[in-house]
Amino acid sequence: MDILEKVSATIRKHNMLYNGDTVLVGLSGGPDSVCLLTVLHRLKLDISRRAVARLHAAYIDHGLRPLETPSEIDFCRKLCLGLDIPFHLKSIDVTSFAAEKKLNKQEAARVLRHLAFEGLAAGFKANSIALGHNLNDNVETLLMRILRGAGPRGLS
Repeated sequence: MDILEKVSATIRKHNMLYNGDTVLVGLSGGPDSVCLLTVLHRLKLDISRRAVARLHAAYIDHGLRPLETPSEIDFCRKLCLGLDIPFHLKSIDVTSFAAEKKLNKQEAARVLRHLAFEGLAAGFKANSIALGHNLNDNVETLLMRILRGAGPRGLS
């Protein structure tokens, strides 16, 4: 079974998308998010007869890597242009938020990033937000929760 079939089967199994849905895809320019956007684009016309009406992509600029960010944004914008997918750019101030809330930068970035995705999705009435993650991301999340002192429920 190829990746398109696996993703389509997962979408069907978990009733993740329905006919006419609009999906916001988090796009960082990395392999996880580019793969996710590309696969959803290839499937959007026929997710087992559950056609997605529209895909949108969003790049969240954390303001933490000013030298790398412009080229990532340019790559993401060009990718979306080539796929005819609306591209959204949102900037967040991680450093100020982290200081204000007494969080480390990674946690502050995660909180603000998710708020940004939710705000963008609400703006054009997206039904879903799709984010690409790999196994290393899951391990990182688990370690962050352990370091924060989460119990068994929080770790699950």
